[in-house]
Amino acid sequence: MVKALVARTIAVTLCAVALAATAAAPLPARARRAEAAAAPVDEQVARPTNETAAPVDEQVAPPTINLAPAPPPRPAWGQCAPQTDPCARPRPARWILGLTGLAGAIAGAAYLLVIGDRVGAGDPGALIGGAGSVAFVGALLGGLYGLVGGDRTGGPDRLRPATLDMSYSTGGAPVLDERHPGVAALRFAPNYYLPRGGGRIRLFGHFGGTLGREREVDPQPKYDQPIPGQVGPQPVVLDERRLQFGVGADLAVYLPYPALRRSAHLGPAELRWRPELQLRRHIIDGDRLVERMMLMPLTIGARWSLSPRQRFTFYMGPRFDTLAVSDGGPLARGGFNVASLHGEAWYDYDLPALELRRARVSSQLTIGYLHSRFDGRGLSVVGIRGFLGPAFGGLAVRVRPSGSRTAFQGGVGLWVGDGVTGVINLGVVLPDLGENTARR
Repeated sequence: MVKALVARTIAVTLCAVALAATAAAPLPARARRAEAAAAPVDEQVARPTNETAAPVDEQVAPPTINLAPAPPPRPAWGQCAPQTDPCARPRPARWILGLTGLAGAIAGAAYLLVIGDRVGAGDPGALIGGAGSVAFVGALLGGLYGLVGGDRTGGPDRLRPATLDMSYSTGGAPVLDERHPGVAALRFAPNYYLPRGGGRIRLFGHFGGTLGREREVDPQPKYDQPIPGQVGPQPVVLDERRLQFGVGADLAVYLPYPALRRSAHLGPAELRWRPELQLRRHIIDGDRLVERMMLMPLTIGARWSLSPRQRFTFYMGPRFDTLAVSDGGPLARGGFNVASLHGEAWYDYDLPALELRRARVSSQLTIGYLHSRFDGRGLSVVGIRGFLGPAFGGLAVRVRPSGSRTAFQGGVGLWVGDGVTGVINLGVVLPDLGENTARR
């Protein structure tokens, strides 16, 4: 019995050793796959084996994580300007204005070169060409400005003419025996805003004159020797002092925007009416008086806000001139004559504001064309002489202290036409009158 018990114990021990050896031995590939498939998902563990392991140079590297921010998507051509409500699409608006301006510039130049002055004083060719050039160049520069953020929402303190300022314009180029003093003027332009955002009325004007007497000589020499009291041989043909005065009103009426339910959203617009009176008084040789007056009662215009920071403004209307002369007695005034058309075209760019610790600095860039030679300035292009008015380019800056309703405003600019005239002004901006909730 003892022998049987010992034999049974030995047999059990041998079976246990065989089972352990079998468990430690590697399973065939098919058995391992069957075991992995039978195991639960959360218990399956990747086991590198000789059959599945790839060479080191063939193993795929783990994906890398790029922490650099992705570039912003390029805005669509007809996309609304950022943070505008209602929507305004500046890109198609500028394309429309630019193409229209280019067509106007070409048509105006062709009109002048082909027809010339055969239609009399009311020749509109120069006005069409000048205004079209401003529209085309303004839209082109506006598109470049829009690429760097020039279509974003503008600041709350957009520039307008100062309420009261002093302006100085430089004189002409120095010529032998001639004097061309500068012109100083006091200007005013208070605003009154109509109730419920209906519009705005601006009363504007100026008063000033030359800072000294202006002298001009005959460009053709008349003598071989210098004239007594002069340096050169050209005689003096004009010795005068000039005073200037102007007053007018500018009424702006805001149009509903968008005007239709299915609008193209090309930007808000406003209509304008600006009657104006300009007067120039020439005191010649101390006793002779010549007075020129320009009356423009029917000047109408429009402003198109192509984006929150860009605007195009156009004025046009008939002009009536009159002349008065006095040789020491009362003025003998003639009747009004129909003169050439009066027109203006302006393109404004609001530049980004600068926030200082104690003030806010706003600035505005302006280019424009004035279709008027009332003050003697005018462009001459190729064979076009005596028709075009001067062009303008300038920068205005406003500094408003923090929490103040009053601001300081100044600017510099250039008038280009038969020479270059520099302009500098400095003034103050007072609070506007009336409601001011619908500024544009």
